[in-house]
Parts: sequence; structure tokens; C-alpha cells
Amino acid sequence: MGLFRRSDRGPARTAEAIRDFWEWWSRVRDDVAAALGEGTADSLASVLAPRVSRIHPDLEWETLPGRSARHALVVCAGGRPELRSVAERWHRAGPEADDLWEHHPARQPDPGGFTSSLEVAGRSLDLSRTVLAARADDTRCRLDVQVHHPDFPDLPDEARTQVSCLVLDWALGEDDVERWVGEITPLSDAPLDPVPASSFGLVVEQLRERWSREQWALLQGEGRRGRPLLAAARHPMLRVDHPLFDEHVAVTLSFPGTPQGLPTEEALAHLRAFEDHLLSRLGDAAVLVAHETHDGRRLLHLYDDGEASVAPQVEAVLPAYRGGRAQVRVEPDPAWRATSHLRP
Repeated sequence: MGLFRRSDRGPARTAEAIRDFWEWWSRVRDDVAAALGEGTADSLASVLAPRVSRIHPDLEWETLPGRSARHALVVCAGGRPELRSVAERWHRAGPEADDLWEHHPARQPDPGGFTSSLEVAGRSLDLSRTVLAARADDTRCRLDVQVHHPDFPDLPDEARTQVSCLVLDWALGEDDVERWVGEITPLSDAPLDPVPASSFGLVVEQLRERWSREQWALLQGEGRRGRPLLAAARHPMLRVDHPLFDEHVAVTLSFPGTPQGLPTEEALAHLRAFEDHLLSRLGDAAVLVAHETHDGRRLLHLYDDGEASVAPQVEAVLPAYRGGRAQVRVEPDPAWRATSHLRP
């Protein structure tokens, strides 16, 4: 058995930058709110952007009217799943919301935004004229969305894409875009059966219950030597539902198999017993998202919070496996790329 972990000083620097941010924010929050109220916050970017960039240079931020407080500060991943845990740590380290400020680690739904205009590529877009069309894919549990605005033919591709992503963020909120939206296609021509962007959240609500039931998908394939490969994976596998889980924990269990490399009944009993024991020990500190079985081995894919790693607990449990050898390897994987091949 063995534990391998990549050395990484990044989390310590990030945590320090987050602490520094909130210490600074406690001193300037009232002044920022006053400037926003007076319409004199033009220089806000010059002081706020460097503070956010020290946490991570690719984080995005914005201030806007709050949902319950007077103002809201959003520091978010901007659709980059590898940064979602960073934004979440920033948020959890901050103060509770009050009457003046609320804070969010992802853009929130803002249907009221569709009553305003957006300046982009030298044009002013009346967002109330934005419409969407969507195709539901039950296999992927995703909505492929087409976005149209009458001014799209006059905009460059990059601007159309930017507007389309912002429209979906306002319609659903950033996390629900990550959760339910697949392909995003800007359209120059109006789609068939369009839905006003301000009403698109209702479309997603109709599908949420159907796609939110916990289920497992069974997958079959062939390994490199032509032997069968069996896998089971959570479906849908939603990284956004576990915003702090940015570390991949891979547990490999060997077993005496059939000529095709699959477990015998006895080996399968050992595998199941160990998996149950492991998950009962870890509780909510980790989530099992998939396992793969082939060539006399089963690979368990788990994710956890890299700043509260379950690696020591997993290492301690390995001797309980009675079916063969057991090994564990952990590595940072904030975008869950290690299991991307198991998602449809």
C-alpha cells in the first residue's frame, strides 16, 4: 500500500491571499458601498482587481445590487470548474451577509438584468430582445442552448459568445449553468420556438427534478488487451455540487479474477465489503463518483477537500481489504479531469 501526493505550496499562498483580502475588505467595505451609492465607483476596479488577482489571476469579480443586502460582491470562477473551489474558499472565509453587503462565490440569477442594456463591441444591446432555444439530452442530463439577439449579426464571434454566456448566467446563475447547460451556440437568426431569456429559468426547473435523482450509469468497453472493462459512475456527475472537493483520491484494489480479468463471486464480495467499509469511515468528507473494473483490478474514484484530505484515513483503512493488494494515490484535480472519460 502507498500514498503518493504531489508537493504543492499553492494552497498556502491562496489561503494567505484570501485572509489578506477579507482583512482589507473589512476596512474599505463602507467606503466602497458609499461610492457605489453616489455613483463615484469608477476607480473601484483599480483597487479591487489586484486584491482578487492575488487569490488567483483568473478569478472574475463584480459588484451589483444585492438580493437581500443593499450591495453584492461576487468573486467567481467565470465558468472555469478548476477555480470553483478557490471561489468557494474565498466565500467561506468571509463574513456573514448583513444589510449592507452580501457575498457570493458564483454569479446569481438576475432576471431583472434583461430590462437593461449591455455595452459590447461598441454597441448597446437591449437585453429584453434576447431569446433562447434549448434541446434536452437525457443521456447527458444537459440542455444544449442556442442564444439569439437581433444585433448578433453585427457583432464579432467573441462578443456573441461573451453575451451568450452572460445571458445564461443572469437567467440561471453561474452554478446552474455549470450544472445543467451543455453546448452554448450563439445564433444570428432567430431559432424556432424561442423562449425569452428572462423566462428560461422555468425551463430548467421543469427538468431539475427529473435529472436530480441520484442514479448510477453502468458502462462497458474493452481494455488495451481486448478484455472487458466495466465501470459504474454517478449520473449526472456534478462537480459543482461539491465545490470544495478538488482532490482526486484513487484507490486501486487487486483481486483474483476470471480468465477475462473480472472478479469471481468471492472477489466481488471482498470488493463490495471494502467499499462499504471505506465509505462508512469517510462519511461526508469524500464522495465516490465512479469505479472501473478490468484486468484483475478495481479502481475507486473519490474526491475530497484537498485542504482536509482524507488520504490518512484511506491509508489506515487499506489493511481491511481481504481480496488482494490495495493502494491509494491522491493528486489535485479541481476540474475532475481524472473522471471525464466516465461522463457521457
